[in-house]
Amino acid sequence: MKKLYGHCFGFALMLIVFLVFEPVLFADQVDTYKKIQEPKPFFGPGNNILFDSSYEYSFVTLGARRVHWKLLASRLMYMIRGQIPYIEITHHERDRVSDITIAPGVYFQFKNSSLHLENGFGLDADYIYRYQSTVEYEHRLIKTLFWKIGGRFLHYKDADIFLTYPGFTYYFGNHYISANYGFSLTESRSDAHWGSARANFALSPELNAYLGAAIGQRLFDVYSIEAAKQGGFILFTGVEFRIFNNAKIRAGYSHSEEKPNFIKRSIDGGLSVTF
Repeated sequence: MKKLYGHCFGFALMLIVFLVFEPVLFADQVDTYKKIQEPKPFFGPGNNILFDSSYEYSFVTLGARRVHWKLLASRLMYMIRGQIPYIEITHHERDRVSDITIAPGVYFQFKNSSLHLENGFGLDADYIYRYQSTVEYEHRLIKTLFWKIGGRFLHYKDADIFLTYPGFTYYFGNHYISANYGFSLTESRSDAHWGSARANFALSPELNAYLGAAIGQRLFDVYSIEAAKQGGFILFTGVEFRIFNNAKIRAGYSHSEEKPNFIKRSIDGGLSVTF
């Protein structure tokens, strides 16, 4: 019991340090876009603390306008008895308008399945959600093939959105591929549909490469119009390099478009360190 209290106190102390010293920089895009590219947590051998930070800079075209979007996301995770609570703070900026989201969550790991729970809160939200809740469940079907299903509720200033996205992940050696079908229902508007896929390849013990794509409706939802008029796609790729046994760096690029006249080109980088 004393050991459990010690773990809890240590995690609470790290959260306080993380909240106080989190640097206030810049920002994000859309929730769906972020989820499509989200990597799996990485823990080094024998480590139970993970700090991950990523930054993205985007060149955005909205018709005749050209603006910049920025994103800084930092996540702190702590593994305790196989379970992984965490907190993520994200600073979003669109054309010099900033929002901040704070999202605590936890990964529960079982013998043949896992459960992910998260709640997020938008601070002084202009264009990002004011509140979101996420539930994701993954279960082994056979050998290294897993099926999964996720659901998200997002409360925005002007409307509520519900998303669900079933899919699968297949592991082969040190590689994996995953695919999802997404459905979203926006209050007082029509429903939207999309599909996404991601592949990760271990090229060597130190080097990973990943790529993925999404195609469908309302991947960004920049304009409040019908889903049938918001078709688009996202293409992304990147590499991840292990610089030490407990540290990785990554760099990536993405190109996104959505009707009627939205184009986004992004470069990103990140660092993951375990202790």
